[in-house]
Amino acid sequence: MRQITGQIAPEGGALAFPIETTKRRKRRTAQLSEETLAAIGLYDHVTRLPNRKSFIEAHAPIPGNASEMLVLITLADAPHFNEILRALGHGFSEDFIRAGARRLGALLGPDVVIYHVSVLSFAFVVPYDGREEAPTIVREIARLFDEPLICDDIPIKTQAAIGLVEPGALDSSAEILRAALVAAQDGRSRNESYAWYDRRSDAAHRRAFTILTDLPRALEANDQLALHYQPRIDFRTGRCVAVEALLRWAHPELGQIPPGEFIGLAEKTALIGPITDWVLNQSVAQAGSWQRQGLDIAVSINASPINLAEPDFDARLIGLCHDFHVDAERIELEFTEGTLITNPEHTFGQLARLRDIGMKVAIDDFGSGYSNMSHLARIPADVLKIDRSFAFPLGTGSGNALLVGHIVALAKGLNLRVVAEGIENRNVWDRLKSLECDEGQGYFMARPMPPEDFVTWYRDAAPIV
Repeated sequence: MRQITGQIAPEGGALAFPIETTKRRKRRTAQLSEETLAAIGLYDHVTRLPNRKSFIEAHAPIPGNASEMLVLITLADAPHFNEILRALGHGFSEDFIRAGARRLGALLGPDVVIYHVSVLSFAFVVPYDGREEAPTIVREIARLFDEPLICDDIPIKTQAAIGLVEPGALDSSAEILRAALVAAQDGRSRNESYAWYDRRSDAAHRRAFTILTDLPRALEANDQLALHYQPRIDFRTGRCVAVEALLRWAHPELGQIPPGEFIGLAEKTALIGPITDWVLNQSVAQAGSWQRQGLDIAVSINASPINLAEPDFDARLIGLCHDFHVDAERIELEFTEGTLITNPEHTFGQLARLRDIGMKVAIDDFGSGYSNMSHLARIPADVLKIDRSFAFPLGTGSGNALLVGHIVALAKGLNLRVVAEGIENRNVWDRLKSLECDEGQGYFMARPMPPEDFVTWYRDAAPIV
């Protein structure tokens, strides 16, 4: 079978193969031999370049060949390409891809076979001379694709990224292509024009995929997810007045997965909704159990912005309190400030209805990012939680005390109760107490614990003075 090389028509010119009409294609397809049909399956219909299947069949020996390396260039990330597709349509998007193929082919010349291995990605093999520096051709490609592609006289920025895989890195051609795409994505995330494949980064991507794949099963199982509760201590009395519900995941193969890892991943997908629903159900049920046991504490629950976007979130939460016989005053919802100022009219309406029945609202992680003071005054909240990043420096006598003092004064001026997170030693406790914070949370007082352990701790713990 004849290979199609990198010799492609110049930008704006005709492709080497004319595009047939639908009727003509149907007539000819009926007459195609099995050999011809097989050949068609090895070429991409947009660029007429050999495709991913063709690469895998032609380059099975690559892993053991120490003289060749794989280069993959992807023209754009998915959001950028979707914007082109949405604004200009499928035909223009295909012109964009063909223009990228032509530019690459013009640079590489007729002796390099270019493979169209995915919608936006092209791959080819070049000699490998060691990893000290990327080949000159790679740097030339990066410079060339800094310039927009011209499609119907419209310049379109490519956002191109290049991934490099040295020989022997993986055991199959299919895996090498995947690794090259991972490398390209890594380079793009670091704002670099190209990147070498890195096993550690790849392992992290694989772990993230496993976590997202297994989360739905964890929600259905009864022995993987659990809530631990970390006490919040009143600075004035030294007693526990509330707990924060913190999610824990014991994965059957990966072991304990930190919530900062899987919650961050879930927040990028639709999984965060079901996870928050699970947490709400479990924590409200636990609050009801403790209320019946006579424990005078509130349960603070981290909720998702997806929940606030749901029209019936407030009604469902009120229903949970009714189902588990929980006084609304025992439930506190935690949101980050950025969450609360997204679609504020709808969000504030939901929160106002919950506060009307006695539920509390807390602004979480205040000061960890951009904090808009004008928005802070509008948010219907009762509690402001100062981010833990402010606590640790207080134990070293840094100038953070001035900032914390101003935050406390601001919060109290808005009638907000102030909770300081991340208290890990006596010095920090004493400084925050002197700054007139209302409550504190951290390992110095107590770590998160299962509900049964918390009950024992709550009944036996002496006041912190």
